[in-house]
Amino acid sequence: MKVIVQRVKEASVDIAGTTEGSIGAGLVVLVGIEARDTLDDIKWLAKKVWNMRLWSNSDGKPWMESAKGLKYELLVISQFTLHARFKGNKPDFHHALAPEKAEVLYNQFVAELNNFRPEGSQLVATGKFGAEMAVKLTNDGPVTISVDSQTVRFPRKIPQPAAALGGASAAATQEVEVPWVVPTGEETEDNVTPLEADADGMIGPPEGALPPGTPMTSMMFAVPENVKAGDAADVPLPSGMSVKVRVPEGKAPGDVLQLQVPQALMDPEFRAKQAAARQLQQQGVA
Repeated sequence: MKVIVQRVKEASVDIAGTTEGSIGAGLVVLVGIEARDTLDDIKWLAKKVWNMRLWSNSDGKPWMESAKGLKYELLVISQFTLHARFKGNKPDFHHALAPEKAEVLYNQFVAELNNFRPEGSQLVATGKFGAEMAVKLTNDGPVTISVDSQTVRFPRKIPQPAAALGGASAAATQEVEVPWVVPTGEETEDNVTPLEADADGMIGPPEGALPPGTPMTSMMFAVPENVKAGDAADVPLPSGMSVKVRVPEGKAPGDVLQLQVPQALMDPEFRAKQAAARQLQQQGVA
């Protein structure tokens, strides 16, 4: 996962002549997601962005203060072109993650940034994934930093699918035994039980659906167009699986909701690991 971080005095992003997001002093973060990225990369980079010491302190000593410490603002823009490779003069983008999966990880990155933001600061401002955008900024310094999580060594703890969905074997992750999650593209009204919001507005698996201690994480998603309160919306996950979510009353298309899912379902390699685990089990290894 690659980010270009720019220290700014102010910045904004417009879509079709309308301002989608704007900030004062803080950071503009351009985000490019590649096929190898997982939840580990998202969490590591979200903390790193907030804690980069890119400002001077009150004594004028440089590189001492972070956006988190100063309670500055962030503007996050999706940018798959960060993963361009050149064959001759034409850019090639096959290292970038496919848009439908990248959007989910991008939304998760924004959610993690919001989780780590300093108390009392505003929510992270964003553009719109996949849209044509005009970004305006006043670079302060100028200071521009590039960070690629795939070039940095840090602890990676991606749960194995079976363990994360509550079983010691691959059989525990069979789609037919988990009625609220199915492979993306195979959703029907009959084979998926919509997830409902609890009294606190949190959406997640029904009580008792997972064993105690199952590693969970949260992600943000926007209510799709043409979906109204009370309807069930399909929400694709980076793993190639999908869930249905019952849109709570009072919510409309474009509203952002928070969803709790097992960490393993944020892993793009989930289905491959699932298939490998089943094969080992059939061979009597697992």
